[in-house]
Amino acid sequence: MDAYIEIVKDRIALKEGKRAIETVLALLYQKHPMSTKEVARQSFLPIPVVTAMKKEFIKLGVLEQKNGIEITELGRRYIEEALGFGGLDLDLYQNLIEDREWEERFVEELAGQMAAIYERRPQVDVTLDQAKGTPLTAIKRAVLCLKQQSLLGKSVLCVGDDDLVSVAIGFLLKRLYRDIERNRTKICVFEKDARYISYIQEIAKKHNLPIECVALDLREPLPLGYVGMFDCFFTDPPYTVEGMSLFLSRGIGGLKKERGLKVFLSFGQKPVEDVFRVQEAILAHGLILLEQFKAFNEYEGASLLGNISQMMVLESTDHVRAVIPATAVYQEKIYTAEYRDPDSTYCCRACKEILHTGKDKPYQTIEQLKERGCPVCGGVIFDKVRKTAEAAAPHLKKRKSLGEHILADFLGCSSTVLRDVEQIRTFMHEAAKRANASIVSEEFHQFRPWGVSGAIIVKESHLTIHTWPEYEYAAVDLFTCGDSLDIWSAMNYLKEKLECASMETADVARGVVRLGGVDSSMRNLPGEEEEEL
Repeated sequence: MDAYIEIVKDRIALKEGKRAIETVLALLYQKHPMSTKEVARQSFLPIPVVTAMKKEFIKLGVLEQKNGIEITELGRRYIEEALGFGGLDLDLYQNLIEDREWEERFVEELAGQMAAIYERRPQVDVTLDQAKGTPLTAIKRAVLCLKQQSLLGKSVLCVGDDDLVSVAIGFLLKRLYRDIERNRTKICVFEKDARYISYIQEIAKKHNLPIECVALDLREPLPLGYVGMFDCFFTDPPYTVEGMSLFLSRGIGGLKKERGLKVFLSFGQKPVEDVFRVQEAILAHGLILLEQFKAFNEYEGASLLGNISQMMVLESTDHVRAVIPATAVYQEKIYTAEYRDPDSTYCCRACKEILHTGKDKPYQTIEQLKERGCPVCGGVIFDKVRKTAEAAAPHLKKRKSLGEHILADFLGCSSTVLRDVEQIRTFMHEAAKRANASIVSEEFHQFRPWGVSGAIIVKESHLTIHTWPEYEYAAVDLFTCGDSLDIWSAMNYLKEKLECASMETADVARGVVRLGGVDSSMRNLPGEEEEEL
């Protein structure tokens, strides 16, 4: 099938690889006749390279030189077979490739048609770093694969697929081919979660989608029948560098041994100090970064990612390799849950009941707790309680204090909002009013290059904020020496206005009254020892 392409590649010793030849043939199939110069411009190849290709294909009878470069009848049949253009809706294909506005309308329309499928998918398992990617995101990924010349007639691998990218690709193919039986693209999914395998297989059977699912814990070796079989792969790995490296290795183990193959890597934004490790891992696998799209992927309720992540289009080189060999077992940590304390404590927003999640608890994850609801009142909104506040909670309920100090972490906020001192001033002023506080004075400061600090002094005490736009994070304190403030109205208002993905709070009693005197709240937290002076 690839015979002519392989012949031309070998004859001209093409450094760019055979994918460059496929790009040129695809261009000519859509738009011939074209001049050599125009082909070079649109394929981003040097004119001498395009000229050399043209000469060899003319010898093979695939192309001919008339009023520009044209495709012969033999060439047309060959391209339809070798590149998967046979039976293709060419108008739809060209609109998706060339018209951005048309593409956006198409993506929204198809995502809407798939919405019911996404609503019925299994609940995410946060211990596996799963997150609910939106149907719009999945369709955007599928179209990106098409635009990168990595879809038609190819073998596509999904390394993990809780986002149902395989299903999105299948539905895109059904729109591209009037007769889906003429489609030659094959899709394979490596997935650990049996629930997703079952669901994807159910959808594929119902809608006649060319999807194969393989039950595989990626810590285990690749099945030998799938090594070196694929033309590209997608992966949205665990939110750790170790997890990303393992998923890249498994995907590379499945790739054909060629340069120019595409890898579609979705990965959350990392702090600056971790970016080097991410890029180092990519280079260690013999991949280069071809394109990067920030805020490409959107998720439902993925507070760890701030509800978005970037898409990186990587490309294989002659040095591509699986850092973790396809035959090796991997035994290190890869999921974020494995790096942190598995037990967490939450407070029901409605009735203030304290509830615990963890491996040996009634609720293993916060998702399970939200799904079942508070056992006391049925509420489904919970605030995470920090360890210090959790330890202090039984004691705080029994003792009187001079003040109450709410510490709130706002995570996954809008960077744009966090940079704007005037918006922050307005929101904080309104938050104080919503808390029924009596404002005395206020002061706000804009730092350079970014960040805002502000304080509002109220009769009841104070409300402060400090923002880190580069981390999409804000720290808010509300201290009150009375019980008249509506604290949570203020906090929930700020969460909305800062476009915050999640909010974590701690409630600390300040100035604990005992036996007619005042003790430090900090000194009386259980498990903490006083430092000798």
